[in-house]
Amino acid sequence: MNETAKVVSYCLSGVVLVLAVFFGTRCIDLIFLHAYSIQGDSIKPSAEAFVNAFQGYRDFVTVITGLLTLFIGATGFAAFFSFRKLREEEKSIVLKMEKDEERIEKLRQRLEERERTDGEKIKDIICDLMRYARIQQARVLLESEADKAAAIDVLEGNESTASSDHIFHQLKGDAYYYRGRHGDYDVAIEEYKKAIKCSESSSASWLGLGQAKYRSVASKNDEQDGDLDTGEVISFRLKENRDTVSDTSVVEEAIRDVKIAISYGASVAEAGIELGHMYKSIEKYDSALDAYQNVLSSNKNHTACAFFYCHLWIVRKYEKLLSEDVSQGEVNEIVRLLKKIGLLDVYNSKVAYALLWYLFSTIKGLGTDKDVDEAYSATTKYTINNLFELVK
Repeated sequence: MNETAKVVSYCLSGVVLVLAVFFGTRCIDLIFLHAYSIQGDSIKPSAEAFVNAFQGYRDFVTVITGLLTLFIGATGFAAFFSFRKLREEEKSIVLKMEKDEERIEKLRQRLEERERTDGEKIKDIICDLMRYARIQQARVLLESEADKAAAIDVLEGNESTASSDHIFHQLKGDAYYYRGRHGDYDVAIEEYKKAIKCSESSSASWLGLGQAKYRSVASKNDEQDGDLDTGEVISFRLKENRDTVSDTSVVEEAIRDVKIAISYGASVAEAGIELGHMYKSIEKYDSALDAYQNVLSSNKNHTACAFFYCHLWIVRKYEKLLSEDVSQGEVNEIVRLLKKIGLLDVYNSKVAYALLWYLFSTIKGLGTDKDVDEAYSATTKYTINNLFELVK
């Protein structure tokens, strides 16, 4: 039996009880009146007074039972509706609790998932930090005067954790490139290719690839330094100082790689000087001069590039200088650049003054005796022997 039926049965029981009391009093009244009707006349006066009193009681009982019936009925219905409302509220609360439990369960699952994901992320972050610490360690070793093998050892130890990092492969390529042992350039080329595969727009990787390709086929000319008599300077010839390459097609590939590096934002100075060396090695001298000139256009104080430019310019145009087939403006620019190198570039200073001494000594009207003496005093005999050779 459900709760509603119970409430209804309780109300009906109350009504039945009231009705039983009511009808019971009515039966007593009827019995009493019947007994009164059969009595003699001698007792009627006293009985009549009693009956009148009983009728008052009967009316009182009737009214009270009626009121009780109404009260019990009203109370029952009120209890019924209140109970139904409570039941509806209870169902609503239970439904809300179920929804809350479901929401709490979903939230718990999300928190567990997030905790698991965050834990994995934290592990990944720790691995990344360790990897970048190793990479930074290798970078410091490469930039210092330490043995490049130390940087290689650091990078080799992190191959499994940084195989998808283009900086890792770039630094590894740099380590092998700068160590420069037999076979190192080939390893460097492969590492630069891996770096480009990870990040195609890495200008440093493209530049390194071009440099490694070039160095893999280039070799310095082993020219013996002579003991030149400076009094015979008119018979001197400036050495070309050009690398010998075993495969010009590889140099052409290297040139393309360096140009790609420039398009991705590589240093114009570093890449431009490399282009100049590469063009010079395959005897494309005009392109080499243009490459050096582009660097000087972007950085007028780049004395190293200025030296390469002046050296190649003198090698290619010295004969025209002797025949005065070169504009005075070009000659004055070369002299200005050499003087600037002599003043600002400690590394190339003596070489620049040797070139000035050579030009002042051999080109008629270019410099005075004082200019010749000053240039010669600023260089060394060793530098002159290294730069020049006798015309055969």
